[in-house]
Amino acid sequence: MPLHQGTDVSDPDNIPASLQQRHVGAPSNRGQPPGSEPASAPRFLMRVSSNLTDSHSQVRLDRANLPQDLIFSIVLKQSEINQYLLMEVTVDIALGSPNDATYFLMSNYTGPGAHMLTNLRFNVIPTTYHDQNRNQYYLRIRLLPRAERGWVIAPAVPELSFLLGLASINAPGRGFATATIESRARYSRNPAVSLEDPNIRIVDNPPLSVDVVM
Repeated sequence: MPLHQGTDVSDPDNIPASLQQRHVGAPSNRGQPPGSEPASAPRFLMRVSSNLTDSHSQVRLDRANLPQDLIFSIVLKQSEINQYLLMEVTVDIALGSPNDATYFLMSNYTGPGAHMLTNLRFNVIPTTYHDQNRNQYYLRIRLLPRAERGWVIAPAVPELSFLLGLASINAPGRGFATATIESRARYSRNPAVSLEDPNIRIVDNPPLSVDVVM
């Protein structure tokens, strides 16, 4: 089982972007080409890999397949004149059995947690929750600024890389598999208004395909 069964999916901090955008009243960006959203909202480019010197875009397993550290490299892609106010970046990893027809990166997460590698002005918080609409467990990793006001100017955050400690990776059945990871960012529209609806905009990043090789 995952670490714990999270709160109900109606909690806006614990639902996937496809449902969350309707909840907060922000228009959905699905089906639109990247950059077509108002004011060219910032997007984050992410890679996930094993903590190995020669592995920058793959998760590599050996025969023993012991728990290993994963590196999440997240780089901001945007114009420097963009003044979006970043409140949070979330990374969602679907959890499932290695025997399922769909390949899941992990069955659960019971490691020691995560820590920032490149931007100590953020906290990184992993937790698990159950999406009741999808009947799916997720590991959600939240990157939250330490700023008292609850946001930072997005151009001041060029990178948000972190390490997830001792993750148990599902072994791919034929020596190779691909898992999909979702991520999104939450922004404040107006710094003079409280951080609640409708002063929140949520922008999906493109789904990330993670190659796992054994």
